[in-house]
Amino acid sequence: MEDAEAARGKLTDLARERTAVEQQLDELWERTRRTIREADGAGLNRREIAALARVSPQTVYKALGRGEQ
Repeated sequence: MEDAEAARGKLTDLARERTAVEQQLDELWERTRRTIREADGAGLNRREIAALARVSPQTVYKALGRGEQ
């Protein structure tokens, strides 16, 4: 069995890694949201946007700040 100090170190490393991944996901969502809005402004159909971005139609509506239509 590991000693307590080694276990603490592993847990701390995992927490840092999780924080980094969460930040990357937040940044990815912002880029996705911005790009979906640009595509909507360019006149692309929302189903086409969803297919091209590989997201659900609900995600497109969320990115546009609208309820599902």
